[in-house]
Amino acid sequence: MAVLTQYGPTANDRVAGHLQALRTLLDAEREAFDRYAAGAPALPQKPLPAVLPEDDEDPPNVHSLFRARLARRT
Repeated sequence: MAVLTQYGPTANDRVAGHLQALRTLLDAEREAFDRYAAGAPALPQKPLPAVLPEDDEDPPNVHSLFRARLARRT
């Protein structure tokens, strides 16, 4: 704090203003997060897209989904 306020009262006021703005922003973020967190369990979730395994491959996982997406691009 000493470095931020070393230039006198005007700098002190600016630092205090920035800290208050940051506090206001964090409060707004907290309120928004709480609203989303409260609604999350109630929102229906879309199922994952079905990717059929090729031949006798293991059931799809992150790696096989990635390979399937790459195969579609080429």
